[in-house]
Amino acid sequence: LILLVGRPAQASTYTIDTNHSTVGFSIRHLVSKTKGTFGAFSGTITYDASQPQKSSFTASIDASSSDTNHKRRDGHLQSADFFDVANHPTITFNSTKVETKGALLHVIGDLTMHGVTKSVTIHVEILGTGTNPRNGKKQIGLAGSLTIKASDFGVNSWEDFETILGDEVEIEIDADFDLNYEHVISAVSACTGEIASSGDGGAPRISRFVEKIKFAPPRQSLRSRAGG
Repeated sequence: LILLVGRPAQASTYTIDTNHSTVGFSIRHLVSKTKGTFGAFSGTITYDASQPQKSSFTASIDASSSDTNHKRRDGHLQSADFFDVANHPTITFNSTKVETKGALLHVIGDLTMHGVTKSVTIHVEILGTGTNPRNGKKQIGLAGSLTIKASDFGVNSWEDFETILGDEVEIEIDADFDLNYEHVISAVSACTGEIASSGDGGAPRISRFVEKIKFAPPRQSLRSRAGG
């Protein structure tokens, strides 16, 4: 009983909804800026609104999915002059620390690109949380931004880089995340095991069980999922 009384609520794990999310970048080109996006990416966050500093963030981007609305330029970006996707196909981020700065989260972590890993800070604003009325899924939305230097990651091998392009790359992230129900089911299963093994059916354990399943989707949504 004592072990279960007063435990804090677990953080929830969310998976990015790629249909309602974008990862964009921009870089100076001569007298203006060129913008682009990545079309293939994945990511998860583990988030507890009451303890945001304990959150964690992971992301993976397919470097070959860069799109600047210009086929020849995109091919050049994916060549050895820049991303070198043949040898470095994936860009990854894994958070190591989260700090709260007013309304923002400063998500510090390891960004790996072009075979180089550097610590960076993403400034994240939690835009809102809620339930999608169409499918019953719990959601969280966020916007993130950071600025990196291409030279820090060796993404500047093109001989004309310094005369044509700027070194700083601005990255903008707008993302929706859906509650990962597999994570919820795992938590419920673990808690059910705790109740069953206790043998006393104590109220605190029942309370803990309810706390873990409070984010479960509506039954209608579960039926929809079962039906494909």
